[in-house]
Amino acid sequence: MSRDYDYIKDLKNDLDIWKIGFGVLDSWIVIGSNENQHMKLIICDAKGDRVHVIYSLPPKEQAMKNTWVDSDSISADNE
Repeated sequence: MSRDYDYIKDLKNDLDIWKIGFGVLDSWIVIGSNENQHMKLIICDAKGDRVHVIYSLPPKEQAMKNTWVDSDSISADNE
C-alpha cells in the first residue's frame, strides 16, 4: 500500500523516510569551481509551502538533468 505524501512544513530531520509531492516553481544549474554540477530548485507542495532544494548531480545524471523537472509535479523521497 502506498503511503500518503508528507508536507514541507511537517518534515523533520528525525524522519527516516520522506515522501513529498511537489511542483517545481524554478530551477537552475550551478557549476562549481571544481566543475561539479548541482541543481537548485524552488519547490511548492499542495498546501503552497515553498522550500529551496539543492540536488547534487552525479556525472551519470548530468545528462538527464532536464528530464528530472519536465513534468508539472514530481514526487521524491529521501531513500
